[in-house]
Amino acid sequence: MRRVLLFMFFISMIFSLKAQEQVVWIGIAPKFGYGTSYFYNQNSFFSDDKVQIAPFSQSMSYGGRLSLGFAGGAISISAEVMKSDFSQNFMIYDTAAQGDFYHAKLSALSYGLLFKTYSQTGFYVEFGPQMNQVLSAKLNTQPITEHFSGKFFTGVFGFGFMPLISQFFEISLGVRGIASFGSIMSDNYFLYSASPNYSVNMGNSTVLLSFMPVIDVDFVFAKMGRASCGKFRIMLNSSGTRKVRIRR
Repeated sequence: MRRVLLFMFFISMIFSLKAQEQVVWIGIAPKFGYGTSYFYNQNSFFSDDKVQIAPFSQSMSYGGRLSLGFAGGAISISAEVMKSDFSQNFMIYDTAAQGDFYHAKLSALSYGLLFKTYSQTGFYVEFGPQMNQVLSAKLNTQPITEHFSGKFFTGVFGFGFMPLISQFFEISLGVRGIASFGSIMSDNYFLYSASPNYSVNMGNSTVLLSFMPVIDVDFVFAKMGRASCGKFRIMLNSSGTRKVRIRR
């Protein structure tokens, strides 16, 4: 998978550099997202009448990305690193009328390679794969990291718009959906309620789903243009202006 991602990255760079009339820009952006997540398990959570899933379970991601823009500024490819926290809140009702509360939390480092397309009006669409390295997992206060896969892959799809565009930076607001390719669990793990006679399976059919609004601030610090000798050169962009990116 790593070789495939690197191959895609270098192919994109080659095509961008071969376009003589197009300028390449390099930018860096801090990024933050906050929303909801689900540990979706059709065999237990959503088919068991004794389990009640909370309508909102907190998910949060923060980090940054390094972007390379080309095709006249209409397309970019980004290497993204995010610290991500996903959770699932639920109640188990067995013999106790009030139920037992559970909070499962998963923390991971997410490494993404994202492609982004821009319209002339400032709207964008992004998509790409992420590799997630599990840092820790807990059920309430009990560590359960060993029951999760050490690494798992997710797909990202998002869209949004840029409400603020200046000479120095751009602010993007959007929404992002995340879904894992397969289960995030490494074994057939069971969650036990207060009654020893009842359990909920969080086993190897559990898929991570997340949806969150995101915001990022893009600083453009360099661009690549054609020198008088005909060769490409990198020029620092002190004003941060991306003049050739999109016409507005």
